[in-house]
This record gives sequence, structure tokens and C-alpha cells, in this order.
Amino acid sequence: MTDLNVKHKEVICPIIEQLKIKSSPVQLSDVVKELSEVIVASVPLSDPVTSYKDIWTKRVRSCARYLNVDLAGEPSWKDIENAINAKEEVSINTVIDDERNTPETAETRSTASIIHSTSSSSTTSTSTSESTQKKLSPSDKQAIMAMYDRLDKEKMWTLSTGKKVELTMARLANTCAYEHPCCSLILDPTDKIWATYFTNEEIKEIRTMNLPAVNTLPSDVQNYVKSYEGMHDLEQLYERSTRHHFHPLKQRDLHWVHGCVTRGLDLYFYEYFREDRSEADLMKRVWSLVDYCYDGSVISVTTGERSSKASSHRMNQARCLAAVLPMDRKKVGSKVDSLFYHDLQEYGMAEAGCITNSQNSKTLLEAGIKCPKALKDMLCELVSHAPSKIRAIRTHALVFSGLEMNHLIMDSPQGYVCRVSRLSRWLQYPTCPERFIYQLSPILQVVYNAKISMEQVQQEVGKETGPGFITYGDEDSPIIPPCFNPVIVNKKRKTSADAPHLEL
Repeated sequence: MTDLNVKHKEVICPIIEQLKIKSSPVQLSDVVKELSEVIVASVPLSDPVTSYKDIWTKRVRSCARYLNVDLAGEPSWKDIENAINAKEEVSINTVIDDERNTPETAETRSTASIIHSTSSSSTTSTSTSESTQKKLSPSDKQAIMAMYDRLDKEKMWTLSTGKKVELTMARLANTCAYEHPCCSLILDPTDKIWATYFTNEEIKEIRTMNLPAVNTLPSDVQNYVKSYEGMHDLEQLYERSTRHHFHPLKQRDLHWVHGCVTRGLDLYFYEYFREDRSEADLMKRVWSLVDYCYDGSVISVTTGERSSKASSHRMNQARCLAAVLPMDRKKVGSKVDSLFYHDLQEYGMAEAGCITNSQNSKTLLEAGIKCPKALKDMLCELVSHAPSKIRAIRTHALVFSGLEMNHLIMDSPQGYVCRVSRLSRWLQYPTCPERFIYQLSPILQVVYNAKISMEQVQQEVGKETGPGFITYGDEDSPIIPPCFNPVIVNKKRKTSADAPHLEL
């Protein structure tokens, strides 16, 4: 089988093996039927009507010879031909729609349109496939619904109205054409789609159940910040800042906030905001206040496209030794712009973009899909180390869209559900002295709150007192089901949205 692509072998051989168990000889028509989705996806629109039939028949027969399996009969191509014709019609309509949408109208689409757009993955710059919305295949949907079916109804989150949250989420998951957080048992109460499934009172109950507490700035820090209130002149702000000197260890929080003030004023003196800045520029000069906040903390922060170990663990859970098929290549975890961790455990992340627009596609996808999934991966890892602390564990994400920021918190308040809580509005970094302390103050509060919460969770995980027994042979069942893993076929070259999964 030297002339047969390894990817084709990986797809066809397992199907033949499964059919062989049911009957012998294996019917060629049954193999082709099982391969119908793959065949349709692999046929380019320019392909002659019959060439793919000969190619795929040859591939199936080659795999059968490799497995020493007898084939009988001839395949039926009618259903596949109809699917290919429908694919051509969809492609034509997509081209027409793309031509109607100018760049201006594309940027001003509604949130729902952007999220459900099939072109979002091609127009959004992302580091991993986790930050795009994949169109679900039938096998994907089966896996998602199987996950919901395995849940114990007695352990589900039951609202005061008697409605079970997980069963309601399953209703949406069953209708999804694209990957949505509900496919991973993640619920964001601010997602407008839930208004169709829950009443306002139920959404409020979901949002407020075991609501995360806010860690306020220490009183001495609050007094320091208040000392700048009412000042709108750059020289006046600078003169006030020169009066203070704080010890970096003995007065750590004051030293951090004072540094945020002095570095912020420097941006005005040097007219930093007059020019367009890259994502790296903003992270280095504006949002560096986050990095400085963790100086001296038990939580460390590292920046620059870091791979999440928790996400990698989830993505590679199905890896095993090679047998009939070769070993799968190890998948890289979600790459994030900043990672917050202690020892081997991860507690949070940050994602950044250079465009100051919280409604742009990149921000919507990262704040709506990528961050929640990565946060749940981290939460599941922490829960596996401290199962008795499941309701106290929270993970955090800071999302930066140019000069705007938001804060996401992931927790599991009840049942199997992982909930996303986020700020009611995006916070903007002050670009002029007139609003400096007014806009900077809530940003400092959010960053400080996230750090203290991570430190508290780290302490809770370290104090785990549950049973430490181990077993051999049996797999431990996770308390919270892991995130959904979409099947993604990597391609060396992508020429269009309908590029084949397997090259002819």
C-alpha cells in the first residue's frame, strides 16, 4: 500500500474492520456508505463527475487487500452525487453572499451574525483551532449528545422552578450546527441565545448562584487612589505622584499601584496614544500593569504564546500506542498570550488583540469560545487534584481588545455545569489625563481581584483533605465532563472554505 496516503488508510481500514465483524464478505456498498461524508468533503467543485468514484473504489479495495478482507458487490453512488450537487449550490450561494458584503458591512454585523458566520474562521487571526467555531459533523453531534446522555439526572443542577439546567442545555446542543460553549457543558448567562430556553428569573438564578466574591483593594491602596481624584491636569497628576515612595516588599500593593500611575503618566508625556500600536506594544506598555501585579505572588505569569498544559491533556486523552493504525501525533494545547500558574497547575490566562473593538470577530471568538474552553480545562485539572473543593475552585481570563479589557471567571456552582461570569461592560484604559484616575481605578480593582482569587484557589487546592486512595486498572471518572474535542483534519494547504479533508 505504498501508493495509498496514510490519512486514507487511517479512515478506511477501521470501517472495513468494523463491518467485517458484522458480516463476511464485506459489502463494498456498505463501506462507501460509511465513507460518504469523507468522500463528499474530499471532492473539489472542479472534479469530473465520475473520477472520484474510481479513485475511492480503488482506495477501498487496496485497504481491503491490506487487511486480507474479501469485498463483494458494487457501490451505490446516488446519495453521494446528490450531496455533491448540494455542496455546489451552497458554494455558489456563499460566493454571492460574500460579494454582497463589503468590508464596512462585515465589521458592523450583529454579534449573532458574526458568531454564526461560516467565514469567521478565515477572517480571524488565531493561534489555535480552539478560537474558531467549527461546523459540527454528524459524528461530532453524536459525541456531544452521548456526553449529555451519560449525565446522572440526580446530580444535575435543578433550578427553583424545577427545570434541570443540563437537560435544557442539551436541547440547544442538539440543534447546534456549529460548535457552541454548550457543546462543552459551558453556560454563559449573558449569551442572548439562552433567553429562548430560560426565563429572566431562571437566568438571574443561574447568574447569581454561589456568585464569586469580589476582593476589593486594601484600604491604604484605596486612599492612595482617592488622592488623585479631581485632578485632570497632567502636570498636577505628575506632581502628586512624585510625593510618594513605597517599598517593593513591605508595601507591595501600594508599590504596584504607584508604578501603574507613574508608567501611565509617562504614556501621556511621550504622546504614546497618537500612533497605532501593535498587540505586542499594548501588552508591553499599557497592559504590563497585569504582569507587575504578580511580583511577589505565589502565582507566576508568563507571556508570549504559551501552550496550556491543561488543554493539551484534554486534547490528548485518546492517544494510545500504535496497533492497526499509527500513533496519533501529540496535539498542542490552546496557545494563550499569558498564562497564570503555580508549580504544575494553571489558574488563569490572558488573550489580547490590537483592535479596540470588543465586537470584532477575534475578540468575540476568543472571549466566547477559546477562553471558556481553556478555563474549563484548567478547572477540571484543579478539581482532579482537589475534588472536595469543586465549588470553591475558579479560573480566570483577562481579555484585552486594544485598549479595552474584560474579566472572565469560570466556576461550577451546581451540577455538571461550568458557568462563565464576566464584567457587565468592557473597561477602557484612559487615553487622556482628564479621565486618568476615573478609568484606571476599576481596571486596578479587576486585576487585583483576579490575582487574589487565584491565590485563594491555590491555597484551597493545597488544603485538599479528601481521600487519597488509588486504584489499578479502572479509569477514574471525571466529576465534570471534559470539553468537547472536535475532529480536525490538518491540511498542508487550504485553498477554499470547501477544501477537501482528504486530498484526491
